[in-house]
Amino acid sequence: MRDKRGIHTPAQCRAARALLGLTADDLARRARLTIDVVAAFEAGGDIELPARAALENALRECGVIGIAEAAAGEGVRFSRPATDPARRAPFAFDLA
Repeated sequence: MRDKRGIHTPAQCRAARALLGLTADDLARRARLTIDVVAAFEAGGDIELPARAALENALRECGVIGIAEAAAGEGVRFSRPATDPARRAPFAFDLA
């Protein structure tokens, strides 16, 4: 059984990036992958499990988690409420 809070689909990955205001290149750098790997996954291609884990971990570190498919469908959300001081604006993250 897969983790209900993971990023499992290309649409979730694109939505998570949009929520954070990240480009595909930003996500690739954070996940320490090439832009080609991110683009392949977001286009629906198969990528290696370690690369998928790296994408998911990078998005989780930015504060976004996936929502498993349920009656309302799958999606993404911030992992912390907006009132939580630990949730910082995406531009506050260091891309180095």
